[in-house]
Amino acid sequence: MSLVRIGVIGVGGISGVHLENLRQMEGVEIAALCDLSERVLSNRIEAFGGRGYADFHEMLEKEDLQGVLLCTPPKVRLEPIRACVDKRIPVFVEKPPSVTLEEGEEIRALLAESDHPHMVGFVFRWAEFVRPALEAIAGRQVYGIRSHYFADMMFPEARERCSPIYYDKSLSGGLIGDQALHILDLIRHVTGAEARRISAFGNNLMCPKGPGINTEETVAIQLELETGVVASHLHTWAFPRWEIEMTLFGDNFDLTLHLSENRAEGQIDGKKAVFAQESQLHYPEMEAFIELVRTGDRALARSDYTDSLKTLALTQAVDRSVVTGEMVNL
Repeated sequence: MSLVRIGVIGVGGISGVHLENLRQMEGVEIAALCDLSERVLSNRIEAFGGRGYADFHEMLEKEDLQGVLLCTPPKVRLEPIRACVDKRIPVFVEKPPSVTLEEGEEIRALLAESDHPHMVGFVFRWAEFVRPALEAIAGRQVYGIRSHYFADMMFPEARERCSPIYYDKSLSGGLIGDQALHILDLIRHVTGAEARRISAFGNNLMCPKGPGINTEETVAIQLELETGVVASHLHTWAFPRWEIEMTLFGDNFDLTLHLSENRAEGQIDGKKAVFAQESQLHYPEMEAFIELVRTGDRALARSDYTDSLKTLALTQAVDRSVVTGEMVNL
């Protein structure tokens, strides 16, 4: 098995999960880490090894890397991706793909023109309990989808531990652009259909908008897909614990994906169906990226940049509906 040397650009937040998963994989070396924060960088090097850099250009120039993880804040996407393209290094891009469609389109064109190997980290597409559940209902008509994503991120103790960028739409996309996009992407993935109409509402009853907070804390989203399927999603940061679920029902089946518990259960043709994943949630997507690096098999990238922009466009349409109070037709 060939050794895959990985570099990570942006080592705060979610990168810790990816680094822990990489450390457990055979034939993978965490070779280099890059971050502007000396404290964060030092802590990650102590925990996971690798050489440290403050400049990703220097890291890519000095290190012999077979793959790069881009885990920077969403506003930092174009230049690191361009640098990876120039060096012909496959890149894993954390979601969201960008904070604006304009920059996203520039990145899409760059990756397409260079035919550069990459994938975007919409984690539920690789979840080992989601895939067999969807295979079990393949070919059946879905009638409707109900989902919720509850989190505690507006509580004072949570705001102390979370980065301020989550609460600023211009930096992260806020509740809709950073988290609800996971569910919107999964709706697209499980149905194979795009949204036709959107109606969404939001509030800030726990933490009013003001300095440091310009994102909604609770949003209700209604979607009508081009196939006629309807979906309803409730997302909040004003719940005292984390809970993420999606229920699909249709032709002789109902399935609930317990997305925060790595399991799915329901009934298919009157028989109980149970699916589970033993590994950490993000492990399969990181395993797929390493295999993509080794083999060049683009099919392993279940979310490429072009497709990820469709999810980004959907989140921005949801945001427009929340802000204007009007239904958005796509």
